[in-house]
Amino acid sequence: MKYIILSITSIVLYSNTFVVITSNHSNIASIDKKELQAIYLSKKHTNLIPINLPFNSIQRDSFESSILNISHTKLNSYWIKQHYLGKRPPKVIKSQKGVLLFITKIPNSIGYIDKKSLIKDIKILYEWSDNEK
Repeated sequence: MKYIILSITSIVLYSNTFVVITSNHSNIASIDKKELQAIYLSKKHTNLIPINLPFNSIQRDSFESSILNISHTKLNSYWIKQHYLGKRPPKVIKSQKGVLLFITKIPNSIGYIDKKSLIKDIKILYEWSDNEK
């Protein structure tokens, strides 16, 4: 019993919580996982501007596996095929601070960051933990 409690505690302590965000000035109130997949894979035409973090970021790894349900390798292959159809992947911004700055300046943009990095003037649209699948 002692080991089970320790295991559960360690999972809770070491899991990261991430959020999909937009500007407080955006008229979008929330978004679900299916909509995020459609937007980030350019399967749905929308006026939202999706923002990615770099490939080597923990946040992007979690977003791709937990939200998009796709491996990095398969996602690269997907975008190579989409390129020939005239579709572009989401813009990549180098840091969470950059994502926050972009989102505060461009009202129709969405991105994802660690929940602990939130600032005022940002609206949470979706939340997940890296231990969720």
